[in-house]
Amino acid sequence: TVSGDGSFTVGWNNDVSGVGSTAIGASTSTVSGNTSTSIGSLNDVSSDNSIAMGVNNTVEHSNSIVIDVAGAGSSLTGAGSIGNSIIASSASTIAAPAMFNNIVGGSNNEISDPVAHSGLVSSGSSKITGVTAYSTIVGAQSSEIFNGSFSHMIGGSSSYIYNSGFAAIIGGSQSRIGNLTTTNRSLYCSILGGNLNTIETSDIVNEGNTIIGGDTNTIEDTVNRSTILGGQNITATQDDTVYVPNLVLNPTIVPTSSIDTAGEEGQISHD
Repeated sequence: TVSGDGSFTVGWNNDVSGVGSTAIGASTSTVSGNTSTSIGSLNDVSSDNSIAMGVNNTVEHSNSIVIDVAGAGSSLTGAGSIGNSIIASSASTIAAPAMFNNIVGGSNNEISDPVAHSGLVSSGSSKITGVTAYSTIVGAQSSEIFNGSFSHMIGGSSSYIYNSGFAAIIGGSQSRIGNLTTTNRSLYCSILGGNLNTIETSDIVNEGNTIIGGDTNTIEDTVNRSTILGGQNITATQDDTVYVPNLVLNPTIVPTSSIDTAGEEGQISHD
């Protein structure tokens, strides 16, 4: 049926009540938003200026789009959101009050809460939630950013950025920056590769910490500007410190000034 002015449908059992709206496809789609479009079947578009393409998709956000090529259905739910899109992703959701976010590819992904200007790309069972802006997850599995503005995760699996700003996890598995239960933030921290590595935070804001590779390494919540390089079961407890399990130095002689040709061997202190 078509009841909206300037609207039309092509197919069977579609219902178009929005003004200037369209339903094209096999059957049983509903378009109640104005100047909106459904292409496919079993779609429900209730917002204005929006598009649903595929099967069993829901669009409740204005100026938004869902394109589901897998047929499992994706949804933009909750009135009041604007400018979100889900493209070529299966069974993914963006929920209000999220605005201006994107999910591209992958499956079973979620963006919800007041998230803005963020995105999930080619990931699976991952999500961006909390008060978050300008953050991304790319090519990750079962990972999450919560309250992590300007934070990014690339690759890897089962890793988390909680209550952190300007944070990054690249590759690796089962790693974490920040703590889910604290309101304070880790700032400018990163984990590159490795497994089961953690940068903690609690009642004190910490910043500038990095873990590169290794296994089951931890930087404690009171530490700032320290780094762990490789190794396993290392715990960083001091500021401005680099932790290394074993260090091999090239024995080449280093000049002591610009006019030395041979120079002298350097020194390194250790505990």
